[in-house]
Amino acid sequence: MDKAAEYLSANKHTVVIVSGGKGPGEDISEAKAMQQGLIAQGIEEARIVMEDKSTTTHENIVFSKEPIPDTAASGVIVSNDFHICRAVEIAKKEGLDMKGLPAKTPKVSLLKSYTREYLAITKYYLTGLIGR
Repeated sequence: MDKAAEYLSANKHTVVIVSGGKGPGEDISEAKAMQQGLIAQGIEEARIVMEDKSTTTHENIVFSKEPIPDTAASGVIVSNDFHICRAVEIAKKEGLDMKGLPAKTPKVSLLKSYTREYLAITKYYLTGLIGR
């Protein structure tokens, strides 16, 4: 969220789509938590579009694509550094011109995060080879 708030503060006319549903045992969706976090960092609520139905990275991209105007030429995906490559790749596959803006992953989470992402990338490419 810090990286997104930094980008949005420097790009005052940029609108952000926060994306992510509510998981088991969570009181609010990921999108709502991001919205609240951005507002707390001074980003105007009117600049924040919420997508709160997605449960996977692919759904994040597909569902977030809906409110993007046809006139938008490109965009930026903000995510953890371990995750940015796959997110941008999925966006490209969905016809979006996106650049990645990586946020640092806390050292305590590196091993778990990169291991999980390795498995997710493997699944992504295998699914593409054999179909869904």
